Amino acid sequence: VRTDPAGRHCAVVGASPRAVQWATPALIAHWGVHHLFSADAWPDEPGPLRLPDRPTRGKPVLESRSVRLIIDMLRSGVNSHVKLSQRVVLPRLMDVIGSTIDLRQGCGGQEAVDYMCLDFKDASRTLGVKDEERPSQAFKIPGGGYGVYNTGVFGGGGSPLVWGRAGAFLGRSGQALFDESRARICTYVDYPMTVWRGAEPERRRNKAVLLCWWLALGPEMSWPKVQHGAGAKWIGAEFLIGRELDRVQVLSLI
Repeated sequence: VRTDPAGRHCAVVGASPRAVQWATPALIAHWGVHHLFSADAWPDEPGPLRLPDRPTRGKPVLESRSVRLIIDMLRSGVNSHVKLSQRVVLPRLMDVIGSTIDLRQGCGGQEAVDYMCLDFKDASRTLGVKDEERPSQAFKIPGGGYGVYNTGVFGGGGSPLVWGRAGAFLGRSGQALFDESRARICTYVDYPMTVWRGAEPERRRNKAVLLCWWLALGPEMSWPKVQHGAGAKWIGAEFLIGRELDRVQVLSLI
């Protein structure tokens, strides 16, 4: 850890990218900052920095953190002209737990239940905008010049709702491919969790059918984030299907 002469800034340097990725949130945690699934939560009054007496080792809770360019449409005033007449109702953890229990109680013979969880890549940036709306998405480039997005952007007041409608269509159209006694799909923004019932060949085939359908519709997927099996992490919780037909174990909350 390096600090400037005034002691107002510090940097974590001199290690591999993954090590820096772990060390940075671990360091600021000593100020009382906690990393959540969607953001970093800063306390109202950070305490004094207290470093551990001994060297520590660990790994990132989320091993794939990325940098996003966010256009501050609140500051530019664009969001004040955005009128939202609808809202998207998101699924809850209990929806997945209830779906898992329902499907397990219907199993027979060689049937079992497992999960598949994935992430739609770039979400709202995969959706286009009208030509007349593009001037509202212009931004100044550091060092000179201007740029403009021709897709949805992070920071736009309407972006969550627009993508939410697209995500809802992906989820509902995908669910329409299967009987609800064989599959359940819960889409949290751009993060669908699916629950599957059947013998292993059937479950694998149905997962492949769903993936092919979504790929045919156009959105890209973040393949390194795909999870499938008896356990999966989703919106801050880690699920594990146990032996009991009426129980799903939540191992941890992130």
